Amino acid sequence: MTVVIDAGLVVATALPLPCSDEARSRIRLWTETGEVLLAPYLMAYEVATACRKAVAASWLTADRAADALDDALSLNIHWVEPSPDLGRRALAWAARIGQKAAYDAAYLALAESAGVELWTTDRRLARAGRQAGVDWIRPVPE
Repeated sequence: MTVVIDAGLVVATALPLPCSDEARSRIRLWTETGEVLLAPYLMAYEVATACRKAVAASWLTADRAADALDDALSLNIHWVEPSPDLGRRALAWAARIGQKAAYDAAYLALAESAGVELWTTDRRLARAGRQAGVDWIRPVPE
């Protein structure tokens, strides 16, 4: 099986968040069962941003944030490069779910393109996807 995972899920494995236990359990299960984890390259910068925000909010030291980033990005993720097709799909998804930016839509575009589920900690994204008729988006926690 293959799944697309979003930045929130990966951030939750590295930073102490309310859904961290479930995120770690899911990733551990997927890793143990040989699932393929897909994510757009964009995720690396979203995770770095979350780590930086944790430092700015005094939740983590800069060293601990760097370690958290390393931990998050060392997961066995198959990084998907940007492409014209995924870019167009992301634009279409952003319009379909009523977003001005296409960051979140990139995950929807990748999952749609790969024909797999998208797992996300972003409740708004999950709700918007469901309202758009998507039955392959899974919120964490469920």
